[in-house]
Amino acid sequence: MADRALKIAIVAGEESGDLLGADIVRSLSQAVGREVQLVGLGGRHLQALGLVSPFDAGEIALMGF
Repeated sequence: MADRALKIAIVAGEESGDLLGADIVRSLSQAVGREVQLVGLGGRHLQALGLVSPFDAGEIALMGF
């Protein structure tokens, strides 16, 4: 079971969340020592790590605080 990818759902609806989410995913991947598969909503930073999103996050209006 340790060889299987760790699957994570993540939602980051704006740029700062996308950056922070990507940092967390990179750190988590190093900590567990295996592939992390992502599904959810995010921008270019999470997509660069392999995020599979059902639609482009730029098409919706979200604001974080």
